Amino acid sequence: MSTAAWIYDASIVIRNARQPEAFNAIRTSFEGCDSFFAERARAERDFPAFLESIGFTSQRQEGALLIDGGDIDIITNWLIRLFDTLGPFVEAGGVLEIRDEEGEQMTFCYDGNQMDIEFSE
Repeated sequence: MSTAAWIYDASIVIRNARQPEAFNAIRTSFEGCDSFFAERARAERDFPAFLESIGFTSQRQEGALLIDGGDIDIITNWLIRLFDTLGPFVEAGGVLEIRDEEGEQMTFCYDGNQMDIEFSE
């Protein structure tokens, strides 16, 4: 994928009770790393603030947070690591699609335990 990309479609639900665990997992996953995500995880107070600081949009729903969009400047291994780290915390059926300016697409699919990536053109 080229570097100019964005979240095309997203529906990722993380229950309120799981958000502290998800945020702690992100902090742990990026601990000791020199990356944008590590910097933001150290700087922010909670999971919703972290998401906003990295350019994701979300909505509060009854008892949960829905990640529904956002901007991605550069596709990196750090980004894939972030989505993978969220795997155990995302409700089954969660999907996030990233498209680049050339029409290539990455789809992150969640089954309630882990994340799988599908690539398409």
